[in-house]
Amino acid sequence: MKNSYEVQYKKAIQAGINRDYQTSIVLFEDLAAKGWSEQEPEVFLYLARSYHALGLFAQAVQWARVYISYKNEDGAGWFFLGRAYFSEGDFSHAVYALKKSLEFNPDSIAAQTFLGFSLLRCKKISTARAVFEKALEIAPDDDKLNQGYRNALFIEAVRTWR
Repeated sequence: MKNSYEVQYKKAIQAGINRDYQTSIVLFEDLAAKGWSEQEPEVFLYLARSYHALGLFAQAVQWARVYISYKNEDGAGWFFLGRAYFSEGDFSHAVYALKKSLEFNPDSIAAQTFLGFSLLRCKKISTARAVFEKALEIAPDDDKLNQGYRNALFIEAVRTWR
């Protein structure tokens, strides 16, 4: 029985690698329906990632939340939840999830980048600037971080000028 799970799991992973997200979703949802996700909650994370890749952000949020209910201390899970919230336009929830991600992976440039941009969208400009500054200490040549930092500085300058 475990062998059939492993075969289907590998097929689902390969479908995702091949960007055949529909097939990946069908296979992972079938595994979840059969109860395998209880033993392997990563099924939920892969479902979230596949739905996100298709632009179905509400479903991505749903499955990422399920994953987090099993793996509450997984920084990658919190990151993908934050990214899904960001893509859905729910920036305040993205901020929360990305901060949780950084509790477990404090040097994650991706999480810091999304956090900074989420804070900008929440109009928390000085906090966003501070996030970008801290992240730039780790990755000074990162284009997205530098863009976010410049955006925050520009907004602060405009606010000061007014």
